[in-house]
Amino acid sequence: MNPGTDWQWRPVSLSGTIQPAILEKPQVGCGFGPELTLWHDCPDCALSLRQLVGLGNPDYALQFEGRDFGGEYLSVSMNLPDELLADLGPFHVLRVDGAFSATASIIVYARLNLVQGPNTAKILRQLGEPIDGQGALRLAEFDLAYADISPRAVDRAWLDLILQSPGQNTVTVHDLVMSRHPRAQF
Repeated sequence: MNPGTDWQWRPVSLSGTIQPAILEKPQVGCGFGPELTLWHDCPDCALSLRQLVGLGNPDYALQFEGRDFGGEYLSVSMNLPDELLADLGPFHVLRVDGAFSATASIIVYARLNLVQGPNTAKILRQLGEPIDGQGALRLAEFDLAYADISPRAVDRAWLDLILQSPGQNTVTVHDLVMSRHPRAQF
């Protein structure tokens, strides 16, 4: 675990084999592995999602390939584990670190969703500059002191990784790690 963190997580799809390892022309809301759900607005589903194996550290990656993608967004939702929710509150900062590559320039966002009863707090962050080429390291932080959450427990949480206007592009997520950091009290 990295210094200064009290919890960290890597999605199963980036840390072990999942089945099926490829989705061709996935429908909206299609599941991929035990924790991922794919969302998009492409009318003809002109895309594929695959898990790549044996690439290094980590050994797995996720690759999105658009073929005449006619929509504006492609998103993968990742259910966050219950361990994150224990004592989660305004005294935490959640951080997402990722390694990406893309065949054409693309903007990637991370959106944290926190459910408390009937309310869902949503926090959107752009993952730095547009990704263009290999070896793009990006991060986003979510300071929960500024989130619209109450003092009661968080019931459920998920992270959306959103690719804006994927078009004809191949985007690879080589790594993605979420960590939780206690923040200074004020």
